[in-house]
Amino acid sequence: MKMKRNLIILAVVLVLAVGLAIGAPHLKPAAEPTVEPTATPTEYLTQYAGTDVTKLVVENASGTFTLVQKDNVISLDGKPDVALDQTEASTEVTNLSAVAVERVIEENPTDLAKYGLDQPQAKATITFTDGNSATFLLGKAAGSQSTYYLMKQGDKRVMTAWISVNTSMTATLESLLAKQGVGLADTDMETVTVRKGGQDIYSFTNKDPMGDVNTFTWMITVPWKRSADVQKLSEVCTAIAGLEMGAVVEADVQDLTKYGLDKPSA
Repeated sequence: MKMKRNLIILAVVLVLAVGLAIGAPHLKPAAEPTVEPTATPTEYLTQYAGTDVTKLVVENASGTFTLVQKDNVISLDGKPDVALDQTEASTEVTNLSAVAVERVIEENPTDLAKYGLDQPQAKATITFTDGNSATFLLGKAAGSQSTYYLMKQGDKRVMTAWISVNTSMTATLESLLAKQGVGLADTDMETVTVRKGGQDIYSFTNKDPMGDVNTFTWMITVPWKRSADVQKLSEVCTAIAGLEMGAVVEADVQDLTKYGLDKPSA
């Protein structure tokens, strides 16, 4: 009887072992839960739209200038007649309206010199429509030319910010001025005179003796009156009409002598 019972137990164990051997390849371990990496949120020292800026004061090696914005038009404070390139001026204020922290380098630094922040290369104060303002101090490049050391007034940390901040804080007023043409068409011209050494070298006109304009072909009047090569004179007029600024060298010129423009050669 005991033998029979042992045989039954052995048979059951064998059946279970065979079942496990057959089913084991099809068994899958429970999937481990996927852990999504947690992204560190970007810290902003200012987080506004460019259109929220009412005033920006920039001080750097080139001098100090103040931009003001009203009705989405940016102008030079106190000199509204100075034409600014609105695209360049908009970029100038937008870069400082939302300043992101690339990295925090040091809390409560004791040596600002190693960051170039003991004598910052630039300072910018930006004011917004809600009355809030921020002042930034710009240090030197942080190892590469893509980030720069930065401090915000009232914040004791040294941080790095992207190159766009450096671009705005080291900008010159001249780089923001509108590059205008002379605003003429060659058909607008009546008389062209070239002077050198205080004397008229040559002059030509399309004004006939009766005073009507554009009814008379181009004629040289200085140094003598005579008919002219109309094609050549038209090329001169087209060149004058096409004149435009390449770059603005100085915004508010006080001394023309350094450019040789106190006594122009022509």
